[in-house]
Amino acid sequence: AAALTLATCSQQDTSGLVDMHTKLAAELQNNHLYEAAVDEYQKILDLPGLETSRRANVSFLVGRVLFENLRDYEQAAAYFVRAKALDPNGSFVEEASKNLVACLEKSGRMLDARRELGAVTAIDSGPRVSGDLPLAKIDGHTIWKSEVEEQIQQLPPSIQKQLLSREAR
Repeated sequence: AAALTLATCSQQDTSGLVDMHTKLAAELQNNHLYEAAVDEYQKILDLPGLETSRRANVSFLVGRVLFENLRDYEQAAAYFVRAKALDPNGSFVEEASKNLVACLEKSGRMLDARRELGAVTAIDSGPRVSGDLPLAKIDGHTIWKSEVEEQIQQLPPSIQKQLLSREAR
């Protein structure tokens, strides 16, 4: 009984802390103090015992601040991925997916953006095969699709766009 009481108190304490940090983060955002707002959200994410759905939602909120206000597209993309992975059925998933594609594009990662966009707009929403595809064989060496994509990602964004156009294919 004492353990149950302790667990209940701990959950109430966590809930109170989450509410406090959430309100403070919103106030900081309203005052255009975006880095401080991200710090407050991070304090929530650091709380032990935080529910997975709440962790996913806060990750989405951090991603949105990083994307919309701080324009830190790499970090924003990471938070959008975390949010979607933690709660694939969350109410924010559609917006997180769109923002993730935009982050990848703005970071010059066109192939990743195209792949993510394909996953978001895929008609068949079942699990996708993660196997690599052989594209060619040269002197007995197989050239894999992932190898070509990695090399294309090393190119400037303008050239990536050219290589990804319909004419280039």
